[in-house]
Amino acid sequence: MKKSYHYHFLAQPITILFSACLTTLFSIFSHTVYYLAICFVHLILVLYARYYARKCVVNLEVKLKQDYLFTDEETDCVITFQNLTLRTIYEISFQFASDEALQWEHESFVQNKFKTNYYVISFSMKGRENKVFTFKTRALKRGKFNWQDANLVVKDPLRLVTIYFANQQTPIFHVYPNMRKVHIPENKEFQGQRKALVSPLYDETKLIGVKRYESEDFRSIHWGATAKSGELMAKKYAFTQSDRYAIFVNLADQKGFSFHHKSDELIELAIGTCKQLIQQNCSFEIWINRETPKGLTHLPTGKNRKQLQAALILFSYINDGDSPISSDAFYRCGFRNKILDATPIVIGIPPRELSRKNHWIQITG
Repeated sequence: MKKSYHYHFLAQPITILFSACLTTLFSIFSHTVYYLAICFVHLILVLYARYYARKCVVNLEVKLKQDYLFTDEETDCVITFQNLTLRTIYEISFQFASDEALQWEHESFVQNKFKTNYYVISFSMKGRENKVFTFKTRALKRGKFNWQDANLVVKDPLRLVTIYFANQQTPIFHVYPNMRKVHIPENKEFQGQRKALVSPLYDETKLIGVKRYESEDFRSIHWGATAKSGELMAKKYAFTQSDRYAIFVNLADQKGFSFHHKSDELIELAIGTCKQLIQQNCSFEIWINRETPKGLTHLPTGKNRKQLQAALILFSYINDGDSPISSDAFYRCGFRNKILDATPIVIGIPPRELSRKNHWIQITG
């Protein structure tokens, strides 16, 4: 931890030098012991305070019970203070400023009347003592947050020197958006590489094509007999229902100049959709109507829990200061650059034109 000092006027170097000069002059030219004693005692006290401050060493360790939180979730934050010297610290306080999105609760907190969301806790420590405080942390908003002006303040017994221990390794709090339950409707098109639960080949009245049995795996064929040919024929199950999706999250409002007033709900729908696709063992990519220096916000295709984790991080970094582009430009760019056989899933204001080429699935809350 970085250590800095703030000296009282009586402990300033110029004051010490002035007091030393007076002590020398009084000891030589003055016959009054009273003034000499005052200067001499001042020198002793100031030197003791400065020596105490130099030797004072306190360590701070912060541990989070969870690496991340979801909105409206509560967890514990454990802070351990270690006095690494044999000297007793009579007055020590830990103070930090936090974002409004995080609420902190502890019975020892002292609220600052002049600063909002500023927390101070005061205590004392014996030599070589460790003290542990457990704070309740509640996340109110998604995003990435940390402490501001986190300092450990120690004062010497004479209050002549104030020591500031700046915490350079500030903990980072990741708050992810909640996941809504989403039902993805079945696509009417049959494409992709995944076997569907319901295939037209299960229906005996729908015979798409036939072929003779040629030693196929028993579980991958469907047997059917026809009176017309008098032959027993077998056909393989069709690979149906796409397992590749492209999620388009349009956060823009009707005019396209700012985010929609329900953008948080749209983000929760998008995360719920990602979770549902992961459960169905599907891969997906994400396009978000959020402008960046490199273009639109895009998460490349992937699957499994790593893709869901990447989506949570991506959506948690979206804030009110970002800006979208027009819906038409967003969908035109997204449909042009998405994976060719990926089925589009639209969340938010949909595209204006509906064609056979740009068919999509609309997700609503």
